[in-house]
Amino acid sequence: MIRKFLKILSITIAAIILLLCFLGAAIYIKYRTVTNANAPVQFVKSAIIPSDETPLGEVVQAVITIKSPWNKTPITSEAKSANGSQLIGKAQFVKVNNSWGFCTWNIIQKLQSYTVGIIPEGEFHVSFSPDKDGKKDILDLKIPEFTSLEIKNVTDKPIVASKEEIKSITQSKAFYYVCSGIVLLIIIVVLWFIFRKKKAQIRILTPWERAILALNELKIEFLRGEITPIKCLFKLTDAVRFYLEERFDIHAPKQTTEEFMTGMENSSSPLTNQDRNFLREFMLSADMIKFAKYDADMSMIETSIERALLLIAETTPVQDANKVEAKE
Repeated sequence: MIRKFLKILSITIAAIILLLCFLGAAIYIKYRTVTNANAPVQFVKSAIIPSDETPLGEVVQAVITIKSPWNKTPITSEAKSANGSQLIGKAQFVKVNNSWGFCTWNIIQKLQSYTVGIIPEGEFHVSFSPDKDGKKDILDLKIPEFTSLEIKNVTDKPIVASKEEIKSITQSKAFYYVCSGIVLLIIIVVLWFIFRKKKAQIRILTPWERAILALNELKIEFLRGEITPIKCLFKLTDAVRFYLEERFDIHAPKQTTEEFMTGMENSSSPLTNQDRNFLREFMLSADMIKFAKYDADMSMIETSIERALLLIAETTPVQDANKVEAKE
């Protein structure tokens, strides 16, 4: 399960890296295209916030929206207010949106009227970062006209445009979140794929289960001719011996076959007479082949594998034996 999770995680990370590389390459190509095209800066709209009819002396905000290519960023501005008004502070440049190849900016300049009546348009000049030839674009804009009204109800608190009103003329900043949104979507899909499956329970195999698997694999190798009869017999006796040592908690790695069989044939041995006779017969046969160089009989080996499987089945604890029968 852990290995599978790591594999899926590595594939996900590789996919995210590939996607980010592709996205980065696309952005770079688009930036170069926009730079080479040298597109002009565009005026979008302008407004007086909170309203183009304001009480005398109220500080209002002239918000001018422009659209500039990626390679052109507003850096400085010069403003001149019309008669009857004055500038308050310096203009602010606020990026409100990124689109494919262009950025949308709000230029915000505070104004205050000191006469009653219509305040004419003011002048506004914005310079941008230099293009590939070192030239700077200068955009000539107009501060919108507005009407200054006579004060009827004087209050100590000045009326200033709220953040919500400023926000109402701006566009969504969705482009900033496109990359992170794509990456997040991929991660969510992968996590959903992983956790929608039931967690597999890791279980340690019992000695008899391991022995049955080993003998079945050995049988397949032998029938396919992938292993010689002599080597098959040696592996068979080792598998049976290891199983009996694990099954009955016998630690006898250095015992000879005779010593091992003596332990299996004592009064406390869990094996039946039939199992003891089989065990002695084929383990002694293996010693004869190994030390006396006798030929291994193929039919005898096949029979020995089947009998070894039967030996394991007969010495499997009753509970596990019932489970196996129930599954069958």
